[in-house]
Amino acid sequence: MTIGPAQTAMLRNHRPVTGLEAKFSMEFAMAAPLIARAAGLGQLTDDFVRRTDVQALLPRVSLKILDSVSDDDPAFAAFDQVRIRLVDGRDIASPEIRFARGHWSLPLGPGELWTKFRDCTAASMETADAAALFQSLQAIEAVGEIGDLRRPARR
Repeated sequence: MTIGPAQTAMLRNHRPVTGLEAKFSMEFAMAAPLIARAAGLGQLTDDFVRRTDVQALLPRVSLKILDSVSDDDPAFAAFDQVRIRLVDGRDIASPEIRFARGHWSLPLGPGELWTKFRDCTAASMETADAAALFQSLQAIEAVGEIGDLRRPARR
């Protein structure tokens, strides 16, 4: 994985053993989707992070710091890149990634927003209530009073 110095400083936990440590680990961010096909709140648990298969992948992720600067945001490198060495020895690489999904120049689509919102509300709301709140937030200019957002919006 090639990233910039700012990301390297933020993602400083190279061998996380708790969910909190994993939030700040590029190694975990690469391992979780390989194992769970997801890297969301459901994977940021101590139990998941401590799984043998997760821990076995962490040392196999290496970081290379890229010393370039983005023209659009000098706090970041010009690009990030993922390279994977397959079991048969072949290497594959992503294109140069200038912006992460969710960056203002590469916003999430409606389905991606809903998936993220649902992931964030799963522990505290029923799916139907979360969906109603999500729909209200998507048309917040039509909400009469802020208190209306707190009420389950199943109408």
